[in-house]
Amino acid sequence: MITTKLICRKRKMRRPPVFSIGTFLFMLSAIPAWGVLIETTWTGGTGNWNSTANWSGGVVPNNGTDDYNVLIDGGVTGTASVVSIDISPTITGFAIDSGDTLGINNAITLILEAGGTYTNDGTLNINGTGSTTQLKVSGGTVTLGGTGAITLSDRTANRIIGVVSTDVIELSSGQSLSGAGQIGVNFTGLTNRGLINATGVNTLTIDPSATGVLNTGTIKATGSGGLILTGGTFTNFEGALDGLIEAAGATVTVTSSTVSGGDVTLTGAGTLKLNTATISGGTLDISTTGLLETTSGTSTIGGGGDKPLGRGDPHCQRHEPDPGGRRHLYQ
Repeated sequence: MITTKLICRKRKMRRPPVFSIGTFLFMLSAIPAWGVLIETTWTGGTGNWNSTANWSGGVVPNNGTDDYNVLIDGGVTGTASVVSIDISPTITGFAIDSGDTLGINNAITLILEAGGTYTNDGTLNINGTGSTTQLKVSGGTVTLGGTGAITLSDRTANRIIGVVSTDVIELSSGQSLSGAGQIGVNFTGLTNRGLINATGVNTLTIDPSATGVLNTGTIKATGSGGLILTGGTFTNFEGALDGLIEAAGATVTVTSSTVSGGDVTLTGAGTLKLNTATISGGTLDISTTGLLETTSGTSTIGGGGDKPLGRGDPHCQRHEPDPGGRRHLYQ
C-alpha cells in the first residue's frame, strides 16, 4: 500500500509596509484627477460668456478639472439668445438652437476639443474686426453638425485652425459657412460636406495642412474678394460623390495646389486663375462669359491627356462653346 505524506511548512508572514500620513497624502496627490463632462445651459437672452449669472450652474464654462458641454439655450427659454464670447475658453461640446447665436468677439479664441458633440442649428459667428480671431479645433477631428450657419465677418484675420497640424475640422452637409478669412492656415485638415462661400469684399483663403481638403459639398466664391485655394491637395470627390468648386460671378484662384476629381465650374462672369496648379480627373465647365487664366508658373489641366499651360496661353483664354452654349475643357 502506497501512502502519501503531506508536509506543511510554516511560512513567515511579511508585515505590510507602513506609511506615514504624509507619505500617503503625497502618493494620493500623484494619482491623476479624472474630470467629468458637465452640461451647462445658457439661461437665455443677450449677454457675455464670462458671466456666472448667465449659466445654469453658476460657473463660466471653460475646460479645466472638468470639461463642459454648452447648451445655447437648451430649447427651454423661448428667447432668441445672443452669446458673446469675451474670454478664450475651451469646451467639449455645444448645441446652438435654431434662432440662437454664439459669437466669438474680436481677438478671442474658442477651442473645440475632439470627443464631444457639436451641433449648430443656429448661428456661429467669428466676429473679427482687425485682430486675429479664431475658432480652433484640438485633439483630432471635430465635426460641426446641424443645419445652421457659420458666419465670418469681412476680415482676413478671422481664422479656423487646429492646435496641431494633424487636427481636422469637418463641416457636415447641413452647415453653411460664409464670409472672409482663413481656413487651415497650412496647419489644419478640412472635410467639407456642406457649403463654403467666399462672400466678402476681402478674400477667403483655404490653406490646408498635409492632410489636405476633402470636399463632397460646395466650395464657391460669390464675393468680390474671391476665394484662394493654396498650398495643398484638394480632393473634390469621395467614392461616387462629387464635390463642386465654383466661381459664381467671382474669382477662384488655385495656387501651388492640386484639385482632383469632381466638378469645377465657372458661372456668369466667373474667373478661374491658375498659379502653378493642377486640375485633373473631373469636369471643368466654363460659362460663355467665364474666363480661365494662368497668372504665373506652369499649370496643368486634364486627365490622362494633361495639357501644360503657361502664362497667357491662348488655350486658357478662348474655347469654342458646345451646342449647349457652354465650354468643357476636360473630363
